[in-house]
Amino acid sequence: MLAGFGVGFTVPYLAILNDIQVEGDDFLKDLPRRNVVFLANHQTYFLEALAFFDLVYVRHQFPLEDPVLRFSAAEETMKKNLLTKLMTLAGGVTFRRSFREGGVDVQRPVDLDGVARVEEAIHDGWLLHFPAGTTKKGAPLRAGVSRLLHTTQAVALPLR
Repeated sequence: MLAGFGVGFTVPYLAILNDIQVEGDDFLKDLPRRNVVFLANHQTYFLEALAFFDLVYVRHQFPLEDPVLRFSAAEETMKKNLLTKLMTLAGGVTFRRSFREGGVDVQRPVDLDGVARVEEAIHDGWLLHFPAGTTKKGAPLRAGVSRLLHTTQAVALPLR
């Protein structure tokens, strides 16, 4: 049901309302179907995830379960409304950020359960991850990203 909603929503949205140009996507077919992380610069909250879903499953016609495509997101972001809750069900991997919540700087221990969910998503398929953790231009990459890549030994690919 969620896949049908995803295709039914993303195809018209991306084909008619947004003119998204994709370059350099020929390599997708040669990637392993597991243990791949795409590192994207976060321009909007969800357009990247929708566009990537469209690219993998609609334009390149990969089977829905091979690879399993997921994306990472802050837990508080994914509880905001019905759309974000549906997106969590469709592939969002949530975690509590240790440095920020709801627009306020915080300092708390790393969410090890969230890290485990992210690692599991990488192990099971492809993960679209936002290493800066913000939509602000020029934000630094978070230190946990390199640790995550080292731990999982994932293939890491930058997206722009």
